[in-house]
Amino acid sequence: MVNPFVPSATVADDPAGAVGVLTFDQAGRALNVNALAIERLVARRRLPAVLVGGDQRRISATALREYLDRGGFDLRGMPPNDGRWYVGNDGYSADGFGERLASLARADLPTDPAEIRRLVMDKLAGLPADRAVDLPLALNASMKKAISAPAGNSRYASAGQEFLASRLRRVAKDVINRGAFVASPIDKLYFDPATYDQITAAAMDELRKRPALSFTSFHVLPGISGQPVAVSWVLPMADVLAAVGGNLLDVAF
Repeated sequence: MVNPFVPSATVADDPAGAVGVLTFDQAGRALNVNALAIERLVARRRLPAVLVGGDQRRISATALREYLDRGGFDLRGMPPNDGRWYVGNDGYSADGFGERLASLARADLPTDPAEIRRLVMDKLAGLPADRAVDLPLALNASMKKAISAPAGNSRYASAGQEFLASRLRRVAKDVINRGAFVASPIDKLYFDPATYDQITAAAMDELRKRPALSFTSFHVLPGISGQPVAVSWVLPMADVLAAVGGNLLDVAF
């Protein structure tokens, strides 16, 4: 099979191939990527690494050749090699897309005070005066269209996937930094396959618990005295995840 990235002869031509193992830098040069991409492939179990000298990870020339022969598909759409995509400087703002979804959601919100009063009355009892009433927000047609629109980055299948991937990276950074600041969270993420699995599983669990977006509106309602009632409109993350579909981990990390 012809490798779509680099002739497989590159591996044999590398001097390290003669002794059967390559450093991550050498393996990266063979694939025209850098060592971070190799760390990612190893962490995601796409490319096996071996231990030499007790604690040094290396890639066998045979394993790399087999990876090339399979087509190297995991390299398509690789994140930028410097790792900034993970720490929040990837040129895309999840908050900006969230604000757009919020503006599209507002167009479908009830405006009749009597209807809003009916929605919130059973939730007001016992709430402190400064507590917002939480109401679920459903995806309307405009929001679904925005989610399925082309992404700003060709690595993603849709704008919604880009939005969720950015959110998931933020959550994963929080998971990694829990208890202590980690200067280079991407190094922690790709430390080894077990660590990668642990961090990404925790990040996905945490993401599912968070709302995809929420915003508050204030309403003066008939028959209710005092200050305007604050209504917090919450879009469940599960709804957006279902609308986006696909394996979010593949594009987020």
